[in-house]
Amino acid sequence: MRVADMVHSSKIYGPGKRTVVWLQGCSIRCDNCWNDELWSFKGGRFMMNHEIIQHVETHCDEGITLLGGEPLDQPKRVLQFIEHAQSLGINVLLYTGYELHELSKIQSQCVELADIVIHGRYMHELRSLNLLWRGSTNQEILINNEKFRDIDLTEKRQMEVHIDSMGQTKVVGYPTEELVESVSLLNGKMKSFKLDGDRVEV
Repeated sequence: MRVADMVHSSKIYGPGKRTVVWLQGCSIRCDNCWNDELWSFKGGRFMMNHEIIQHVETHCDEGITLLGGEPLDQPKRVLQFIEHAQSLGINVLLYTGYELHELSKIQSQCVELADIVIHGRYMHELRSLNLLWRGSTNQEILINNEKFRDIDLTEKRQMEVHIDSMGQTKVVGYPTEELVESVSLLNGKMKSFKLDGDRVEV
């Protein structure tokens, strides 16, 4: 798959501790999308399934979340990846901006196979910072795996700070301006941030 970004041991993009993978490329291009830098299909880097799985296993994560960009613009690769992950006991949460009636046969297979699916366009006029796993109130959570039928779906604003081995800091989720400024000060630098996103490099 063509991957734009990745974080590990996240607890805000699905149940349990997860590797979160932002895929590169999107044909939907919702108005006011906060990840518009991922629209181009020429960015990111190509990663083999086993490379991504190796990252998951190294960090002892129990699940993978695929978002973007638009994962279902790489449907064949995404389907193969979901099958591979699940064969190893790794659950998959899939984000897509497509409505279910718009899906091709192979895109539908991805949605049907994923353990949890967040689907629907991002609509800025329906945006809320307090939705669980979603950006706007029209988006829906589809749970396919009985294992997750009883998970807590209480709405809440969620954010995380990740620091990699090189000391680079990434704020993900729906951070407050105060949080991003605090992390920036800790890093000894100040700059402008786009806070309507779900990934902020600090």
